Amino acid sequence: MIGWPSRAVSALLALAGCNTLLGVHDLQPPDGIAPAGDVIGTWQVTHLVGADVMTVPEDLTAYELSAEVPDTAAPSEFRSIPAVVTGPGTFTIADVPGGPFYLRVRALADDRAIRYYWTRSHDLDLGYKTLGRPDHGAIEGATPLVVDVAGTIPEWSNDLTGLYAPGAGSQLVFGDAGATPRKGIHATFDWSQAQNVTADEDEAPHRLVDDQVTIIHYRIDPAGQTPVIVDTTNAMGVTLRSGAPTMVVAPALSAAPAPAMVTTQGQASNFSLGLIGYASGPSFEVMAYVDPSSGSALHDGSPLAGAVPTIDGPPVFDRWFSSSTNDLGTMIPYSNPFDSPLTVVDRYILRSRRVMLPHASSTIDVLEGKADRRALMPALGLTPLVLPPAHVMLDGSESVAGVRAPPQAPLQLRWDPAPHATFYDVGVEHVFVDGTTPRIVETARLRTADPFAAIPPDLISAGERYELRITSVTTSAAYADGALRRTALPTGSAEVVTGILLFSATCGNGRVDPGEDCDTRGASPTCDVDCTFPVCGDGLVNKAAGEACDAAEGYCSPGCTTPACGDGYLDPSDYSFEQCDDGNQVSGDGCSSCRLEYHCLDGIKNAYEACDDGNFDNTDGCRNDCTLPRCGDGIVDGARGEQCDDGNTISGDGCSATCQIEPPPS
Repeated sequence: MIGWPSRAVSALLALAGCNTLLGVHDLQPPDGIAPAGDVIGTWQVTHLVGADVMTVPEDLTAYELSAEVPDTAAPSEFRSIPAVVTGPGTFTIADVPGGPFYLRVRALADDRAIRYYWTRSHDLDLGYKTLGRPDHGAIEGATPLVVDVAGTIPEWSNDLTGLYAPGAGSQLVFGDAGATPRKGIHATFDWSQAQNVTADEDEAPHRLVDDQVTIIHYRIDPAGQTPVIVDTTNAMGVTLRSGAPTMVVAPALSAAPAPAMVTTQGQASNFSLGLIGYASGPSFEVMAYVDPSSGSALHDGSPLAGAVPTIDGPPVFDRWFSSSTNDLGTMIPYSNPFDSPLTVVDRYILRSRRVMLPHASSTIDVLEGKADRRALMPALGLTPLVLPPAHVMLDGSESVAGVRAPPQAPLQLRWDPAPHATFYDVGVEHVFVDGTTPRIVETARLRTADPFAAIPPDLISAGERYELRITSVTTSAAYADGALRRTALPTGSAEVVTGILLFSATCGNGRVDPGEDCDTRGASPTCDVDCTFPVCGDGLVNKAAGEACDAAEGYCSPGCTTPACGDGYLDPSDYSFEQCDDGNQVSGDGCSSCRLEYHCLDGIKNAYEACDDGNFDNTDGCRNDCTLPRCGDGIVDGARGEQCDDGNTISGDGCSATCQIEPPPS
């Protein structure tokens, strides 16, 4: 999203365990499933345009659809049965045996990831709900949208403007207000830079045809970097075509309601990824979006839900923070001027792995630990909890990194069932270097309700590197009944990712073949097991080269040495071992033997705190960072005579150095 503050990420992961291979017994049809016969499928896309609902059949000539049936006699152990389009948005696959199979969906016109749906149903529904008209058209090239709207609240230089066009596909664009404070919004936006939140990010923005455009004035809360809606207005009947400048005419901005507060609390232990303990200070994000389905005939009390990506209206707040403990809590101010409920998302980011690929000019970040929950406000605490897959095994091995021979048969991926999971998504991600730039691209995604996935061998290219991302998803949608793409709130997900796997037929033969730096038939002081030169941070622990660990495997000190208490680097691999590390073994400085000597909000005031009332109420006499209220802390304290608080003590920006509202510039 354009314009939000930048944010750092931290996270945590481990993969281990023991399982058995996917065997023939897993493929036998249980009682009550569909017998052998034709598979009947429909693909209808429901479009919401204002209060109107339009259902349009998908153009199936743009796709290749087939049933991939397990068959050990076939070269890939899957027998392909092509689908036949029988009408608008309908297809049939003839003579599919009883038992599970993959429905394979490949888009013909682009490089989108191939989708595989593991199902036992012979009555399939690929439909989903989306926002915006079906015949939207695309914007190509710079297209100025001039906004000149009066208002009563001055717009300051760090404010943001949001433009929301639900009829065109829920598009959002943000821009700075400019250096001189003025009342209202007076700026020109390039609509070709808008973001489609209902489509792939690479798709061109949609054109506007007699559309409503909601204009939103945001102000950033300095204390929490939270955008707060100040005032809004609606422009009606806006038409915008490629390259043509358009003036937006709208009534004056109306002030948003007085801000309310939402309180959220959670425990990172609910989202512990893998077996390694979570880091001290996991990152936590809370977001809220307007429910775009409100007011339509489709509205049933829950927001629109469809395929990836999730559909959201304009943001109401977006707060990112970290905690020194596993208990997280915050109070977030927000103002919702829309007559619509809010979708609230809370997300834990527990680890981002930074990897140096061979011959790349820079590292690449691999987000390998994440969990989120989505629900309607105010039911944030009632969203379902789902844990990520645990004890992940590949072809019966606990090793999910390193070198493997190119597969001739399906890769057998297994994991322990996650409580409350409705289905699982397995992303096959190609990890490669484009020139000197490292890249990660998802080439296929497999969805299954079972705790295993057989990955077709033709998804893996010899000599290439891959990682596998496994996500548990909980939702009330009936995936097992053939609704393959529908989701419904509340929902939750949690994911883990394997290490990087090189599929090579030559690495390890003792010869330096094309694409290899070296080959010593395994790890040596001069060569890694994947036939590349040893580099700390490449995700491979090479003990022969003096590495005790690697930054991509749990926590590792700089230089790939074993972490130790007092080395100045916090080891998140075991929170019970290191809660802090200040580089010494001295007591009385807040960290003793790598254990915290105090906790803010533990209710016990110590020498390093101005106060500690042990609660998450940020509006009482003690702030959540254990400091006393003061002008400039970003929280308006009426009891102390504050009329405003913009997070600084600088006059001339609308809120004075003494937290009094300043008159707008003439």
